[in-house]
Amino acid sequence: MVWCSILLYRVLDHLKNYSMKALVNVVDYLSTVAYKLDDLLVQQTTHVSAADLQTAALAQVNSWSPYIFQKRNDVSVNI
Repeated sequence: MVWCSILLYRVLDHLKNYSMKALVNVVDYLSTVAYKLDDLLVQQTTHVSAADLQTAALAQVNSWSPYIFQKRNDVSVNI
């Protein structure tokens, strides 16, 4: 009967060690996935911000164009 309890203790100890290693691996994997998703989100946000900045710059230049062309036509060259 003693050998049965020793065997049960060893099985439970191995099961505990296996469970802890599995839990550590899952947490490690989830943290890696979270890091990669965060990096991807930062990259996408940067791309969107750059596109918004370019759009705003083009809109601003477009709003200036009537004034630029008007000034060019109003200027007379005296020779």
